[in-house]
Amino acid sequence: MDEERTMWYGQTECDFCGQEISKTLYDGTTREGGAMWATMCEQCFLQHGNGVEWGVGQKYEQDEDGNFYLVAGGEPEE
Repeated sequence: MDEERTMWYGQTECDFCGQEISKTLYDGTTREGGAMWATMCEQCFLQHGNGVEWGVGQKYEQDEDGNFYLVAGGEPEE
C-alpha cells in the first residue's frame, strides 16, 4: 500500500540567499524573528533555522520528478 506523501507547493527560492533550492528545502522558523518563517536552502537553514519538528520547521527532499516531498517535521501521528 502506497503512503500518500506531502508535496511542497510554495516557492523554491531561498529567502536568505535568493538561490533556487535543489535537493533539500527547509520551511521553518528562524533565529532572526522568533515566529518568522522562511523557505531556506540547506546552508542557510544551518545558519538561520531553529530545527526540524512539528510547529518549528519541516524538511523536504526533491524527488526524481523534480518536486519536493516532506521527509521530516510533519504532523505527529496520533
